[in-house]
Order: sequence, then structure tokens, then C-alpha cells
Amino acid sequence: MATYLIKFSACLAIFWLFYILFLERQNMHRFKRFYLLGALVLALVIPTLKITEYIEPIATTFETAPVFIPMESFTEIPVETPSFWNLENVLWLVYGLGVLLLLARFLINLLKMNRRISKNETIAKQHFTYVLLKENLIPHSFFKYLFFNKIRYESQNIPEEVILHEETHAKQLHSLDIIILELLQIVFWFHPLIYILKHHVKLNHEFLADQAVLNHGADAKTYQNILLQFSSSDNYQETEAYRLSSTINYSSIKKRFTVMKTQTSKTRIWLSTFLVLPIIALLFYSFAEKEYVEKPIVLTSEILETKNEASQKEMYDTVIQENRTKILKTNKNKSIILLEHWYITINNNKFYYPYKKGDLKKYYDKNGNEVDLDIVKEYVIKYETFEALKRIGKHYVYKSNKEQEEIDALFSDLGGIYFRMSKENKSKVKRPISPIKPYVQITLNGNTYYKKRNELTLDEIATFPPPPEHAIQQKATAKQVAAYNTWAKELKTTESKIIMKKDLDKYQHIYSIMTAEQKKTAEAFPKIPPPPPPTEASPNKNGKKKTLNEIIQDTPKGMTSGFEMLDNGESHYFTEYKGKKTYYNKDGFITDEKGKISPPPPPTLKSNQKTKTKEKGGPNVSQLDQSKSNPSFLEFIIEMEEKGATFYYHDKKISAEEAKTLARTNTGKSHDMITQKDANDRYIVKLSKTKYEIKTEDGETLSMTVNDCLEVPSTLKVNSVLNKLNINCIEDYPNNTIEIYNRFGKIIYSKKGYDNSWKGTDENGKLLVEGKYYYSLDIGSKNGKPQVGYITIIK
Repeated sequence: MATYLIKFSACLAIFWLFYILFLERQNMHRFKRFYLLGALVLALVIPTLKITEYIEPIATTFETAPVFIPMESFTEIPVETPSFWNLENVLWLVYGLGVLLLLARFLINLLKMNRRISKNETIAKQHFTYVLLKENLIPHSFFKYLFFNKIRYESQNIPEEVILHEETHAKQLHSLDIIILELLQIVFWFHPLIYILKHHVKLNHEFLADQAVLNHGADAKTYQNILLQFSSSDNYQETEAYRLSSTINYSSIKKRFTVMKTQTSKTRIWLSTFLVLPIIALLFYSFAEKEYVEKPIVLTSEILETKNEASQKEMYDTVIQENRTKILKTNKNKSIILLEHWYITINNNKFYYPYKKGDLKKYYDKNGNEVDLDIVKEYVIKYETFEALKRIGKHYVYKSNKEQEEIDALFSDLGGIYFRMSKENKSKVKRPISPIKPYVQITLNGNTYYKKRNELTLDEIATFPPPPEHAIQQKATAKQVAAYNTWAKELKTTESKIIMKKDLDKYQHIYSIMTAEQKKTAEAFPKIPPPPPPTEASPNKNGKKKTLNEIIQDTPKGMTSGFEMLDNGESHYFTEYKGKKTYYNKDGFITDEKGKISPPPPPTLKSNQKTKTKEKGGPNVSQLDQSKSNPSFLEFIIEMEEKGATFYYHDKKISAEEAKTLARTNTGKSHDMITQKDANDRYIVKLSKTKYEIKTEDGETLSMTVNDCLEVPSTLKVNSVLNKLNINCIEDYPNNTIEIYNRFGKIIYSKKGYDNSWKGTDENGKLLVEGKYYYSLDIGSKNGKPQVGYITIIK
């Protein structure tokens, strides 16, 4: 409300100043009348209008900008109910009292005017009605009613100029303007500019009436003498009725005489009229509410779209798997899993959505009973509340912590609902936009703060990851056309040539964006024979296991592929070749139809090897228990040992025997391996542990990302200054970076080169409230993923 009043006042003040400087003394009274009324309307409307600005999205990753991460609610801190007699309520009471008083005065004046018309003699004169008053009141008008003193009228002591003056007021409906201004004055009784504009409107009414009298042939000097005679308050009684009427008695008589003598050229009238337009445009752009909307990311390739969806799903599944909070114990529905913190709030009631199993778009009560919600309706209600809270008062980044938490809670609920909506329902609603826009959160040199995008320095911009390549080129460049012509000519002069698919896609794209003029001078697109039938997608690339994104991208065009939800509740990518489906999990491993990772193939025997049926001194090789070994991993270590390789485990040198021990155990399957050559052309094998499995309370197995000996405590007690977050082995990784997030994904603490010094405080040194906080620990290795998880703050 305060922001609206400031914008309204600024618009009104600029319109008023323009009127005083350029229009008031000009003889263009009809235009001035509509200008003054239009200025009031525009000043009321402009602050409510919206200007939508489309901005380029800044791509973020899960590590830098967590998406909706449902967490357990923090312990609520009791808040004292504020007294009713605070400043805000007192001001509203004073405002309401002022409105009531002015409204009462307005209604009383209307009743008095009605009584004056009904109790006095009236004479119908063409389109007007003369009301003959017993009181000695100055002539005035109210709509079609003209009021004159009865004795003066019957004795013909009222000049024709005065009668014509009042008839002009009635004919041009000046009373309507005054009624509108009176109503605005009731609402904005505290605003001085309303009274000032009302004064100018009534004065302009007098200009219009004066102009009409002079245009009927009245002598200017005679008319001015009459005005002087009637403007004297000694001759007439004062009355409150003049507030609603147009009267000849007016204080600015000197200004009226000056304007009577003024002549305004048509050129000046047109210039003044056109000058108003840029003023309106400037006010609209300056004071209309700005809404920043990110441009939708358009990917021109279907493969990239699929890849993006898979990446989002992979990221979301990772967040779920890393979530180790408790299962909702009140749930009696064994076909679904509900978590304590996975819910939305509607009318202070919690509605839960299932974890992994079941339809993720359905909602349940705490007992596991399905609830039928009009989710679009509930979403719209929350969205309108969310937008209203954003607009009230200061911008989000300047609001109090309590206001931010209220907005964050709504934003989290909206995100949870929107994520699970069907495409049909999503088309009916608006996607929630982060309340910090148009600001962005910057973390630089250990400090976290907000700035607008257009105010960012180069160092601050460098903290963001590069945006995705999604711009669509509208026209081929001369260089692209030349490259295309060379390629097309080469194909025509070569009888048999292998065409690389990447080249074909590249030059097809160039040809498709050529203009008609460019195609006229370019080589015709060559006839390309149909490609060979698709082959089965290989899960390996250059001897290494592909990631899921690489598998999706390398899937041959024309092969049936997509995503399916398997029995383990996770979405898997699949390819279909010769009627057989191959499934891949989020890590790119081949699984069976139930989502279980398929075992590695057995080692193949070389042609010169013979299978022994029996071996003295022990059992056959085939009789050994190989359930805890990884043959392919072990064979590779042995091969590298024979080539004189040097082995490292987390950047620490180990022997070949120690490397083989890792391969012989189950943990060997959970290790990453990088093989490269040093300056002396000798092999270097770097091993690192990236995953391990844990058991939840319900017996479910979850895969967690860790970095060997690094161990982040699950709890931190903050009631003592001596307690700090001590991370085991952190000194081995001096280039580490740690970030702590609250449940809304907002960074509350970050430090590069963490040295076990955090005491459970935010950036301002204030102790955090009890509850769960999300952390991300990046140890700075080139190929390692950050370790993520939760820390519970207790006191």
C-alpha cells in the first residue's frame, strides 16, 4: 500500500507540475479539463499496471542452487501476539475516521441540495430549471438546476452574462467533475495534491464559462465589472452548498482576467497535446510494476530434450536417495511409503505424497488414506497468496526473517505441487518464480549477498556456471555457407564416401537456416542414401563405462527408447533392439526389469588357456568362491602391474598388492579409476572410492556419495562455544568448499578451505535454530562429486 501511494503521488505531482508550467495560462480550456481528469485516472491506474521483462535464464546446478529439497520442519519458536494498539492499526483507525467524516459531510450536502430544490419555487427554462431562493445566495448551479435569489431575479437585477455563465456550467456538466473529485477526496482525504487538483479543476470550469460568455458577444470590460461585483462576499451569504456546485464567486479573479486576454495558437495547442504523450510513457515505464520472467529454454534437438529430462530426474532421485529422515509411522497403507517431511500444507492440514512407490501425483492423509484434492484450485489460492506477500512492502531480500520464512514456505509448497502436476494441470497455472528475482544470490570470497543482474561485476558473473546453449540462429553466416558448399561439392565428386552423422546433422542445420537468397547461390543439398539399420547401444565408450547422458545421446536415431518406472520405484532409461529392452539406471549401469544391476560378465579365457579339471594341493579354480571379487577390475590391475604402472589411492601412492586387495573385495565395485600416462610415458592408475551402501530403518538400501575417510557428523550441538563441526580428514583436502543450506535451499553459511571452525551460526554469527540443514562438501578434486547430506542442529 505504501509503495502504491508513493507511485500515485509521484505521478500526480508530475502531471500537476506539467499543468502549471505549460497549460494553466493557455486558452485551451476543454483540453485542460480532460487533462486534469485524465491525470487523476492515470495516476490511479499506472502503479497497478505491469511491465513484463523477459530475461536470459542463468543456468544453475544442484550444488549451487538447490531445487525444492523437502526437509523436516524446524522447531517452531513461540511468537508473542502483538498488541492491537500498534502504529499500523492506529493509522488505519485515523484513516477510517477521516473517511467516515468526509463521507458524512458529502451526504449531508447532497441532502441540503435536494431540500433546497424541493422547498423553493422552480421555473423550467428549456433544458434548465431555475430555483428561486429566499436566501441571499450567490448564483450557482448543480447539474441542470440554477439557483438565483428570488427578489433579484424577479426584479431583473441579475445580468444576462451571469445567467449565461451558470447555464454553461450546467450544459457542460461541470457538477459531474466536482462529484468525482469529492469522492476521490473522501478516499484520499489525507493527500494534499487531491485538494490542489480540485482547485485547478474548478478554476478551469470558470475559464470555460467565461469563454462561453465572451463567445456570445459580451463586452469583456463590462463582464469583468460584473464578476468583480458578484465576487464580493459582502453582497451574499456563504454556504456549504457551494462545495457541490459551480459558483460565480471565486477567489482567483485576477487570474481569470489574465486568461481572458490570452490567445493560444493552434500550433501551441498541438505541441502541448503531443508533449503529454512522452510524459505518460515515461511515467508508465518508471512507475508501473516490473515483472521479470525468464525466457523459456528452447532446445532444438529431441535428444537434448530427452537428455535434459533424464538429467533432472537423475538429480531429483539423487536428492531423494540422500534423504535419510524418518518414515511417517502413522501410515497404515503398506502399499506406499510416506515420509514425515514430504507434505504440502492446505488450511493448516498436512497432505503427504508417496516416496518412490505408488502414484507420485496422489496425496494422502497421515494414516495413508488417499485424499481427493482439487489441486489446481489449491495451487491457485497458494499462488495468489504468495504473489500478494511478495508485493506487500519491501522486496523479499529486504524483508524481515519472519516474512521471508512465510514466503519461503509458500514457495516450497508451490514447488512441490507444481513438480507433481500433470502437463494438463501445469498448463492451467503459472509456475512459481523465485521471490529473490530480479536479484540473484552471490557467494564471493566467503560472503553471501544479493544484487540485481544488471549491477553484477565481472567477478560476480564468473561465480555462475555458463548458460545452456539454446539460442536459435536465424540466418547462416557467410563462413557457414562456404563450409557447406565445400562439403556438398566434395560429396558430388566422390563416388563412394562414408558420411559421418555429425557432419550430416551439421550441414543439414546450416542448409535449414539459409535464407531463400542464400540457397539460390549455394550448392543443392546432396542426395544422401538411407542410413544402415540401428545397432544396439553400447554401454561403453573408449573402454570406459558411459554416463546415462552419454548413453542417451549416443542412442542411434530411429531406435525405440524412453523411460519406464520399474519395480524398485525408480525411473530407468531403456532402448529396444530386436524386440528386447535394455534398461539403464541413473548411473548408466545396465539393470534387469526389476531395476537390479546386472552382474558383470565372467572373464573370458584366452585361446592358449586350458581348463583344468583338478589341481593338486587345493580345489579347482572354478570351485573358488568368486562372489566377493570383481574379475574385470582385478585383471586390469594385474595388467597394469605388468606394464609397470604406479598406483594411487586418493592421491596417496599405494603398492600393486594393495590395489589388487581393493579389487578382490566388494568395495572394488564402488571405486572409480582413472588411467593416464606421466611425462615418462609410464602408466598411472588413480583409484578413489565414490559410493557405499547404507541400510535405512525400514531395511531399504540407499547408495550414498562419500569421499573415502571424509566423515561429516550428523549432529552438531550449538549450546557451547567450544562445539564445532569437525569433519574427519578435512585437512587432507585444503581446496575444499563447504556450503550449508536451510530447508528452502538458501545458503546460510559457506567457506572455502574449511578448517573445522563452524560453530552452527549463520553468516552474521547468529546461532541457528534447531532442525535439519542440508550441506554440500566439495573437496576440490577434478572428477569427484560433492559429498551431500544433512546435519541436525541441537541445543
